[in-house]
Amino acid sequence: RDQCAAAGVRFFFKQWGAFKPQQPVYWHEDRVAGDARAKEVFGPEHSLDTVDLDSCETFDFMRDFPDVGVLYRDGYFYDGLEYQPHIGSGCWWIERLGRARAGRLLDGREHNDLPWSVAK
Repeated sequence: RDQCAAAGVRFFFKQWGAFKPQQPVYWHEDRVAGDARAKEVFGPEHSLDTVDLDSCETFDFMRDFPDVGVLYRDGYFYDGLEYQPHIGSGCWWIERLGRARAGRLLDGREHNDLPWSVAK
């Protein structure tokens, strides 16, 4: 999407598939999600600048949410059933929801601009 915008090319996002990203593994890597979580956990006056969300999580995603896995930046998916490599930067928790529930929203909106259609 970002590359298409930079190149002036229309962008179409078909769907997430069965899995949908839920949150970054490390909150500081996504400012919008991190600030929203800080407000949810600590109150409306807080943000990523005032709290350390990475040190306050009290649940184990792989144990408490069996339909959740980790999507690595290189596309590798870890589902908790095998050895887990180190979770580095750029990883996201993703949840198996099924295609219909996962939907087509990307950054809060549908992207329906087919690259091969004629621009209006």
